[in-house]
Amino acid sequence: MPFTQNQSIDFTPVLRSSDTGTLSVHSSQVAPLSTVRIAATINTRPYEAVRELFNRVQQSLTPRHTVNIPSTSQKTSALHNVALDAHLGYCTWNAFYQQVSHSKIISAVRDIFQIGVSSGQPQPAWVVIDDGWQSVNRYDGFGQLYDKCANKEKFPGQLRQTVAELKALGISRVGVWHALWGYWGGIDPEGQLAKRYSVQRYHCQWSPVADECDVWLIAPEGIAHFYDEFYGWLQSEGVSFVKVDYQAAFETLEGYGQDISISTMYNAYIDAMESAALKHFGPASIIHCMAQSPQLITRSLQSKQQEQTEYPPLQRCLFRNSDDYFPNVPSSHGWHIQCNLANSVWSRCLGAHLIADWDMFKPGKKESDIHAASRLLGGGPVYITGGLSDYQNQELSRYVGTSGMFAERNTQFLDHNMLFSDMTKVPGVLAASAAATNAEAVLITVYNINSNDLVSSISLSRLYENIMLETNDTSSSASSVMFSIFQHSTKRTAVTSLIPTASTIALKSFGCDMFSITRMSALRSSDRSAVLYAACLGDTSSYASSSVVDRSVYGVLPRPSSIGSSSSLGSICTPPASPCIYAVRSWNVRARITCQPSSVSFVFHACDTLANSHTLPLTISSVRISGYEVSSDRWHFNESTGVLTITTDWSAEPPTASTQPNASPTNMPAYITVNVTA
Repeated sequence: MPFTQNQSIDFTPVLRSSDTGTLSVHSSQVAPLSTVRIAATINTRPYEAVRELFNRVQQSLTPRHTVNIPSTSQKTSALHNVALDAHLGYCTWNAFYQQVSHSKIISAVRDIFQIGVSSGQPQPAWVVIDDGWQSVNRYDGFGQLYDKCANKEKFPGQLRQTVAELKALGISRVGVWHALWGYWGGIDPEGQLAKRYSVQRYHCQWSPVADECDVWLIAPEGIAHFYDEFYGWLQSEGVSFVKVDYQAAFETLEGYGQDISISTMYNAYIDAMESAALKHFGPASIIHCMAQSPQLITRSLQSKQQEQTEYPPLQRCLFRNSDDYFPNVPSSHGWHIQCNLANSVWSRCLGAHLIADWDMFKPGKKESDIHAASRLLGGGPVYITGGLSDYQNQELSRYVGTSGMFAERNTQFLDHNMLFSDMTKVPGVLAASAAATNAEAVLITVYNINSNDLVSSISLSRLYENIMLETNDTSSSASSVMFSIFQHSTKRTAVTSLIPTASTIALKSFGCDMFSITRMSALRSSDRSAVLYAACLGDTSSYASSSVVDRSVYGVLPRPSSIGSSSSLGSICTPPASPCIYAVRSWNVRARITCQPSSVSFVFHACDTLANSHTLPLTISSVRISGYEVSSDRWHFNESTGVLTITTDWSAEPPTASTQPNASPTNMPAYITVNVTA
């Protein structure tokens, strides 16, 4: 990986491969090669190799100055507790494009809320108003920003009215889109902004949104003032986050006689934007878009150095992990999934302060299944676009649950065997795995990103072991380990000591399926005559089922009265002095969950340790959620499969109080305790 140690260097080195496979370093501008460094590593495990590579680059970088953290950022951070990656969102782009307006937004969101409430589907908690709201001289790649305010014809009440009406509908946060340098074509030299700020003319050599053209930009020395004014106004209108686009465009610029430092301009703009966002919106308030440039990578690694000792400048912001979602380009859908999984190989190494954003998607389309599942399991935000007809035509709750809230999820690992294959052109499924560490589970997702239906074979055991290697977890290799395997499409759960090496799966075009493999907890009975294997599967109505499990199953074993022991009820390791083989075996099994799922499932399996592992029949005596007993009509135990499904009612079962002062009530942990008897 080529890089420069000093952020003031005005060129970007990249590696390119020739037809013969030879790698060479190329620069965006003529520069001495002595300023370029090459980091390399060799490892048979690809993900570990990339981590080593990024660590070497990070250790070699010149420390970056810390972005100024305004004191008011702590006040603004308390204004919202809806994290963009933890709640369902809505974006206006693929619904209205640049024809967006106040009336269209309100109508679309109102319709979605009405049908969502009546059908039990999740509703968005945040909205981003994409391109089309600003005061510009034209809405295209050549358009220039005239003033900071909204288009008066489209938004007669400015953003304040739109935000107020959205919040009245139930939306918690509203954000807006803008380009890093204002609009696609920069600043209108005849506009109001040009009268208040010094603007300079540059030549844009190429652009993904327009042909070669000239742009006028606010001079670097005035950009901090501009962003403070701009974001201060947005905050006064009720806006609480921004989507900042076109960030990698600075390298396309040429000056007209004046000295131009691309690096100086880029860093001045990014620093000004981040500082103003922290001041006026608080942390976690930026979506970086069109920002996959080497500058973002090096800045992120420099920020990663500060995570343990300083306030992280980006504070869990989002950044786009791929090109746009194109609903009207059929060939793009499968590639979008594979591209994001491939980019996650390196983007996961940027630090915990940057969350990969796979972009929005339209529900209700043939390809929407793979988009919904991949967004949820990608570990980043899940947000939709489109209108009422799109929303009505897909049961989103099958993928994201009914609450519209998501626990923190780990990024998926693309199957090692598919890292260098284009699975849109190769027969077979695209497979990816993610660890749900708290639940002691691995979520394996298989996607058909081809246009044809297929039947394929996968090795669940190999995919599971790959995740164990990546997370350095060897506990599953111990003897007497039992696993539960839940398949989302069939809703079937199996208990086994061996994960299958070959499983056949049939998927329709652009279809997907998920397997949740959970290592079961082994709990001995007080008399040591039986073992109960137990696992909390989480919310099996969602593809990210196990992610709601905040702590996996553990148990306290009450002593049977016939034993007559005075030992502590909390002991699960010390056997009674005189075991009573024929005593009733009873376990209190507990798990901790978060995000208030609509249902929670457990699976149980008991064996007689003195009768060659003879399977024991089980009964459920009681179920409690945070101390509140759940009535028997709200839970069902299938004795043949050992699966217990609990329908939750959070209005009747308030979760346990949180130790975090600003925690949302919906994210407080809840304890579920089940009394199981053999």
